[in-house]
Amino acid sequence: MRIEKRFYDLAKAQWDEIEKEVRQEEESRTEAEREIERLKTRKELQEIYRKGEEYASKWKRLPDEKQIQLFHKITEQALWIAESISCNIIVEEKENSLGKIILESGCFVLPSLGNRAIHKVFSNLFLAANDACVDISSAGLCKIEFCFWLYQEVPANKAT
Repeated sequence: MRIEKRFYDLAKAQWDEIEKEVRQEEESRTEAEREIERLKTRKELQEIYRKGEEYASKWKRLPDEKQIQLFHKITEQALWIAESISCNIIVEEKENSLGKIILESGCFVLPSLGNRAIHKVFSNLFLAANDACVDISSAGLCKIEFCFWLYQEVPANKAT
């Protein structure tokens, strides 16, 4: 049995059509219309920034020791897996707020080595991360980036 659905191809075709329409619309605008659009966009960005400032004033980020410990534990596992499957690894931790583990390789092959430990570590990375992104690096390698939130947000009036 073979099941094949081309969801990416359909979405890409729709996105390309939208881009074409936007490009045609932009080309048909006068300079005055473009300036009006720029001003509108600037106002919208200012409003987004204002709302972000308002939100930030109501909440405070505090280090989450449990998440930090989990990040350190999973970092050890990621270092082991990187060596085991010969891939590049970058680990970053920014002031107890965000942790990143980035794996890069020409391809990712997860061999079955008896106890399947490599599979378990990869599963742990995906399950523990708050966000994961699979992409192509600037060097043309397959890149998997795992992001970990190492904080908890609490109301600013309760953060002491």
